Amino acid sequence: MVHKAEIGLRRGTVKLVAHNPKWAECFSEEKELLLKTLGQKILDLRHIGSTAIPGILAKPILDILAAVRTLADVEAFTEDLKKVGYEDKGDGGVLGRRFFVKGGEANRTHHLNFCEMNSFFWESHLVFCDYLQRHTDAAKQYSALKQGLADKFPNDRGAYTTGKVEFVRSILNRAMNKPRDDS
Repeated sequence: MVHKAEIGLRRGTVKLVAHNPKWAECFSEEKELLLKTLGQKILDLRHIGSTAIPGILAKPILDILAAVRTLADVEAFTEDLKKVGYEDKGDGGVLGRRFFVKGGEANRTHHLNFCEMNSFFWESHLVFCDYLQRHTDAAKQYSALKQGLADKFPNDRGAYTTGKVEFVRSILNRAMNKPRDDS
């Protein structure tokens, strides 16, 4: 079992740490819990975000992408998620998702994003993560950008996130407009 000290960050703050290989283990444990709790209500679960990309700096919060048939399906299991520590945040200000968090304000540990399978939200998150896993130069650029933004906005997660938008958009444009390479 992974120690809870491996993940967690005060809500709203930005603190980046070196990649920790144990994050993959944290994800596996959480995936097992979610599948046991929700079963076939979930079509797929993926580890996304910077904690899923070896070699780059990341906020120590696990980002999880969960696919459902329709977002309306999520309503049926919000109580089950609450029982395993998740708090419902509605869409979290992002159209096309249902957002849950785990861990209190002082130590947020998980961001759980439900979306419809094969929606733009699903595809764009997987494509971005996959691209950075396959292209280390782009991953290093992203890591450097994140560090600069974290230094500038240590207590403003919104500004930190906004500062990454253009880079993310450029990677998505590059990755989604060229055939996927499996090498």
